[in-house]
Amino acid sequence: MLAVILYHMKLQGFGGGFVGVDIFFVISGYLITKIIHTDMLAGRFSLVAFYERRARRILPALFAMLAATTILGAVVMIPAAFEVYGGSVVATALSVSNIYFWLVGGYFTLAAASRPLLHTWSLGVEEQFYLAFPLLLMLLKHHSGRWTVPGVAIAAAASFALAVWLVETDPRAAFFMPFTRFWELALGALLALTAGVVATRPRRDVAAGWIGLALIALAIPFTPETRHFPGLGAVPACLGAALVIHAGAAGPSPVSRLLGAAPLVAIGLLSYSLYLWHWPLLVLLQSFVLQRPLTAVETPLYLVAVAALGFLSWYAVERPFRRRSPAVSSARVLGTAGLASAALVAVGVTVHQTGGLPWRWSDGTLRYALAADDINPWREACDSHTVEQVRAGDVCRIGAAGAEPTVAVVGDSFGDALLPGIEAALARAGQSAVVLTRAGCNPLFGIDQKRSRGCRPYMDAVADLLARSPGIGTVVLVGRWTRIAEGTRFGSEEAADVFIGDAQSAEESYAENRRVFERAIARLPEVLAGKAVFVLAFVPEQPFHVPQAASLHAMLERPVELGVERVLFDRRQAFVRDVLTAAAGRGDIRLLDLGALLCDARRCRATEDGTSLYTDDNHPTRSAAIKYSGIFDAMLNRPVGPELAGPGPATPERLW
Repeated sequence: MLAVILYHMKLQGFGGGFVGVDIFFVISGYLITKIIHTDMLAGRFSLVAFYERRARRILPALFAMLAATTILGAVVMIPAAFEVYGGSVVATALSVSNIYFWLVGGYFTLAAASRPLLHTWSLGVEEQFYLAFPLLLMLLKHHSGRWTVPGVAIAAAASFALAVWLVETDPRAAFFMPFTRFWELALGALLALTAGVVATRPRRDVAAGWIGLALIALAIPFTPETRHFPGLGAVPACLGAALVIHAGAAGPSPVSRLLGAAPLVAIGLLSYSLYLWHWPLLVLLQSFVLQRPLTAVETPLYLVAVAALGFLSWYAVERPFRRRSPAVSSARVLGTAGLASAALVAVGVTVHQTGGLPWRWSDGTLRYALAADDINPWREACDSHTVEQVRAGDVCRIGAAGAEPTVAVVGDSFGDALLPGIEAALARAGQSAVVLTRAGCNPLFGIDQKRSRGCRPYMDAVADLLARSPGIGTVVLVGRWTRIAEGTRFGSEEAADVFIGDAQSAEESYAENRRVFERAIARLPEVLAGKAVFVLAFVPEQPFHVPQAASLHAMLERPVELGVERVLFDRRQAFVRDVLTAAAGRGDIRLLDLGALLCDARRCRATEDGTSLYTDDNHPTRSAAIKYSGIFDAMLNRPVGPELAGPGPATPERLW
């Protein structure tokens, strides 16, 4: 599990460290099946005793971590985040957190970095396996012992085939579901079931051990995060683990002596507790307290803290509870585990159902925190309609009731966030608009998003609808233009390689992103011929989660005047500004500059009048959108002040 910890810290050389979980699955399958199989052969296997051992091994340290994380979370997490956390507590206590995280998002997403219990998905998979696997072995043994190995092998092959297929069609399900992970645990189980059957050959077994170690050593730095994983992409690490186990089971060897070194044995003893504590501590520090990655000085301090917590958890919790006392029956152990689980479920349900216990904080602090929930109220109903709905014109309308739509709002999640401001401007003008927003889809035409294949058909449908709608004379495009043009995400969580392409693209690169963006902007007069095209741009992206950061500042009675430095904002927006300003100069588009309203010479503010202007690190709140809705008056032929974008071509001077 050490590879997983170093992967989560984003240390160089551990880019595929997440395969540590897959290696653990193989080892776990071998060790546990060896115990079950040995007991079955001796006629002493007891399902109740087996579940008791699992409870003693897994639950005490897990429950201790859950209790401590919940207490710390109650101190530092804003209600919106703590509410979501409450749901994950329930799922973890019931050993279904893998299913929960499958439902709410992927393992490699940006949102994953703010979920303190994400790492418990692997415990969910393991517990579901060991809930069913002993029953499978008992069933196979009952009918005929000869079917045990073939039966497990067939089930493993089916699981692997499902993983290979599902990783291409539904990668998130492939990652989290127990059915697609069964083959990894079953690989270890087959080694245990065939021990003593496969003939040992010293030279061959030694070579197998070294090959296995080499496969693991190569898998940790080089396994890519998404491509064919956990299908074919998981094979090198799992096969490597299986070869090392086989070599060790065959007898003493150089590899077994290497892995039996005292430091590695010590890490192995502490591995479960280290795994349990490393992730919640890292998430609480980076996502909720510091709001940034650990520095070179902080990283070793964090590792020392994890090591100390891991040792304390092993020494004071794991070790004592593993010892079985004749005075304590299996029923009592399982009953106590059930009561503890029920208590944690009750806590999680309470946290979730109360909206994250908002009464924890004072009114002044809470006002900043609650901005995270101040979102577009029409999001669920209006965002991300299907291609078929768009082509049929079955989309939302906003603005003055009864007015035929003359405006179309085309946007990504920025367009969705600012929709209340557009609606307010429309209502003042007695006009209405159709809503054509889709979160995650770039609101430009003729481009492909490499990670979102459904966006091109959606935007093609939008272009088709607008071409068939002569009554719509104005189109406003609202997007996160910097992410599109630069291929990177700036904020509390950063991301790279967000590549786009078009019919002229011959490569994927950051330079090509810029060229594709420039061509897409130049294409707008042709695609939207006969319509006035407005582009809302220069929304300041903040380097932290604004409600979270502002709340902590207020709680600690520190000044809450937060915002991105103007120099960073200007640098981030430079290329987009050049392209859009040039397009406005040609008369192709008209610019609406939100940054001009939120920035001064020093910074672009993230808070104002005792509240947050953002729901996260980049999306404006509903209240902020309405407050600055006057910026949209320009596109509705209403007079606006000189500080807002006018109806004519913009110039660099007027943008500021």
